[in-house]
Amino acid sequence: MIISISGYVIIRFQEKFWISQIKNNGIQYSETIRRSVRYHMLKNSKEDVKQIIESIGLQNQVAEIRIYNKAGEIIVSSINTNIGITINKNTEGCNSCHNDNKRLVTQTEITRIYKAKFNDRLLGVMNPIYNEKLCFGCHSQSQKILGMLDVVMSLKETDAAISRNKKMLFIFFFIIILLVSFIVVKYTLSLQTLNNKLQQINEQKSEFIRKVAHQLRAPISAIQSCLKVVTEGYGSKETHMDMIKRAENRAKTIIPLINDLLDLAKTEELQKHKRKENMDLNEMLHRTITLMKEKAESKKVVLSLMITETLPRIKARSEDIDDVFTNIVDNAIKYTPPEGKVEVIANINDKKIKVEIKDTGIGIPEDEIHHVFDEFYRAENARMIEKEGTGLGLAIAKKIIETYGGNIEVESKVNEGTRFTIFFPVPQ
Repeated sequence: MIISISGYVIIRFQEKFWISQIKNNGIQYSETIRRSVRYHMLKNSKEDVKQIIESIGLQNQVAEIRIYNKAGEIIVSSINTNIGITINKNTEGCNSCHNDNKRLVTQTEITRIYKAKFNDRLLGVMNPIYNEKLCFGCHSQSQKILGMLDVVMSLKETDAAISRNKKMLFIFFFIIILLVSFIVVKYTLSLQTLNNKLQQINEQKSEFIRKVAHQLRAPISAIQSCLKVVTEGYGSKETHMDMIKRAENRAKTIIPLINDLLDLAKTEELQKHKRKENMDLNEMLHRTITLMKEKAESKKVVLSLMITETLPRIKARSEDIDDVFTNIVDNAIKYTPPEGKVEVIANINDKKIKVEIKDTGIGIPEDEIHHVFDEFYRAENARMIEKEGTGLGLAIAKKIIETYGGNIEVESKVNEGTRFTIFFPVPQ
């Protein structure tokens, strides 16, 4: 709106300025003509006056130069065919001076703009021819004005220039409006996207708090109930000891949740600071398998590692990568029945470090597999095998992997097994 109004004001100002300049030029032009013919008019040399006016009338933009007497009859004109014609006061803009055929009104503006037959605009400059002492021999001394010098200039070229300029300014401001509109729309959409993202983050935060509260409420309520039996003196001493042991066991289930929450917070902090070091991925995988061997053997699960080619060092914190592999391998062993196997295979594929962890375990239902990386989520068949668990392990692992520019994929079939595939970019 502001740009449109500014454009209109500029166009109007420019048009008025150009017309003002043309009027000033017309007045100066008329005055020059009046002075040029004065001497010849005093000598009553109409032929010389006619020649001067005809000569000047050939100039560009001059439509007609004429002198008419007080009765309005043209006595000299740059257009010969107009000589002898009486001016029609109602059609040629004469009503700017005459409010009827008789009375002359006060007129301070000697220029007038009116339209010709074909709608072309004309600028008329009227310059009175006053009676002088040298004219008293031919004209009565009582006559103040003998006639009018009327210079008529065509505004066709000027109007065309103004029209072109209006179009150019219109196009310019139209483009400006389009650009501004585009920028406004772009930033509005960006702000809307940002607002939606912030709203989504806020909803996720609220959901996260709700889940944490839900996870903590059950064990804390159980601890409170057990301790209430003791503090209020219900039951025997043996009952009290049993209640205390139950409270202790429930407290133990809270510790892993708190540790996982701290690990989750650590991954958020890691995304901000990203402290990295060159670490040997080959050594890390060997160490993880060595640590998990005992647990696998106790379940009669075969755990193996195969590195097909030496893996390059990657920039990461070793404890973060250790958490990732330990968590996924531990889950694989946990949910693989006896006589099953867990394989870890590492190689370089398409300029990426690829680590596969596959098992012959219980698998993940097809309708639940897209939730495996959600915070606090555990598949139904996993909860039947292992009641305790926070459901944060895979969420933490995914965030750590993505922090270091990698990604993780999962494939699974119920009762056949699960394959987690981790990709890290090869350092340049």
